Amino acid sequence: MYLHLSISLFIFVALSATNALIAFADRPPNVILLLADDMNYDTPGFMGGHKMDLTPNIDRLADSGMVFTKCFNACSICGPSRAAMMTGLYPQGNGEMGHVHTIPAWWERRNAERKVSSVATYLRDHGYFTAKLDKSGSRFDQWDEVVNSSRTGVGRDPSLYYAHTKRLIGIANSHDKPFFMNINSRDPHEYWAGSPQETLPWAFKNLDLPSGAKSIQRSANSNSLHFKVYASGKPYPEPSRTYDAAHVFLPAAIPDRLELRDQLKHYFDSVRRMDDTVGKVLQALDESGEAHRTILMFWSDNGLGWPFCKFTNYPNGTRTPLVIRWPEKISAGKIDQEHVVATVDVMPTLLEAVGLPQPHALDGLSLLSLMVGPEREFPRTEVFSCFNFMGNPEDNEILKEDVYDPNLVSRTDQYRPMRALHGVRFTYVWNPWSDGKRSLPLQMRTRNLVVQVLKKIDLSPADDNYSVHKDRANFYVTRVAEELYDTELDPGCLHNLIDDPESRQVRDGFRAKMESLLTQTADHELENYLQFISQ
Repeated sequence: MYLHLSISLFIFVALSATNALIAFADRPPNVILLLADDMNYDTPGFMGGHKMDLTPNIDRLADSGMVFTKCFNACSICGPSRAAMMTGLYPQGNGEMGHVHTIPAWWERRNAERKVSSVATYLRDHGYFTAKLDKSGSRFDQWDEVVNSSRTGVGRDPSLYYAHTKRLIGIANSHDKPFFMNINSRDPHEYWAGSPQETLPWAFKNLDLPSGAKSIQRSANSNSLHFKVYASGKPYPEPSRTYDAAHVFLPAAIPDRLELRDQLKHYFDSVRRMDDTVGKVLQALDESGEAHRTILMFWSDNGLGWPFCKFTNYPNGTRTPLVIRWPEKISAGKIDQEHVVATVDVMPTLLEAVGLPQPHALDGLSLLSLMVGPEREFPRTEVFSCFNFMGNPEDNEILKEDVYDPNLVSRTDQYRPMRALHGVRFTYVWNPWSDGKRSLPLQMRTRNLVVQVLKKIDLSPADDNYSVHKDRANFYVTRVAEELYDTELDPGCLHNLIDDPESRQVRDGFRAKMESLLTQTADHELENYLQFISQ
């Protein structure tokens, strides 16, 4: 039976906030979180109407559940993005500001008394069996079982996800427990399927091999490594379908050039394999008999790993589709295009759905009333996203100091803070590092091919937009301190309205809201922002 949770709590759960009454006949709902890695928000078929037969399984999932089309991540790199989702707190609230759970010493000192929990740990403490397949969540997570990359084919083998999903559901059932599973595909993170960089040494290097296993011959009989070597020689299969450069599309932020299409076709191949993985997880869930009482959520941790997408606060970096399926509770085919929601909303939503109180104050809001009704007024018109630093070894200077230095951007190019607010129509961005001279570090410029293509377009004399493209390439590296975009008319964020007289009222409104949010969340950049807007 449940470890810390009486069945009576779940017989009738009165959700006073929504005036809804959800009955659990035997035990609370299971939860599966499905995450794609580096997938742009407009990639799935149901988000853009792109007729490529690209994501049939995710489209089927969307058709059977609810889609929030305007959902945003807290950050555009995976570590802070996933940590914010798991904790319901923005990075300044949970401390995870860079990759690999990197927490600055000055944050630890300032927040020594702060309580932070994870949805995984909280549900585990209340009787759930918890499991994680592949990529990390947050440092606050506690799992009953972790399936690492050597057991998922570097996060790219759909058949292994099927086997593990089915096995883990069986374990939960054998203990008469509901389950919470965080299932992470590494597709379509680079290197993409079929790309020149996707070499065999790279593929095997990314396996999380057991101690001493590197000397084991990598062959089909290496069962101790928990993966299969396919005919291609890789530890994972090829996608079920591949795509031609002529038929792919580029994000609105990227110029439509053949040489870029030829690169990006491999991204779509990897998206297809990620969809294959989703299909296998759904198959395992259906076969288990648990689908009817399982809440299933799908989204991506950040956008495509190209300039103006990943590492930025533009919608192509932070926006994601959010799909939620809860059979018999959420009407199939429901689409919400009106509300701006966020992945920090996942934890409060799930806790309200299973009838548990929040362990402490959260930045996220429950979406349950929007999902199952009756709908109440949703008290948010904008959501927040940010960037601080990568969290790689070269960021040690950022991490080791006990006191935050407001001039940190001047001392190291590894610290490049950005803050943004996203509304239904507008996105507002503040880049406190940008002064016209500083630039992004090389590791954040991602695919330099895009910048190179932008700069060499002048080789075509017929292109009248050469100066625009060249300026765009330079802008990516240096930015400006403040940006405002009408993302309905300008989804690529190509036209900055910050100095437009007709947009001044919108700008001032965002400034007031940014000041309020940075104050409420005790953001370490608050004083810098107050100084900026007072100039």
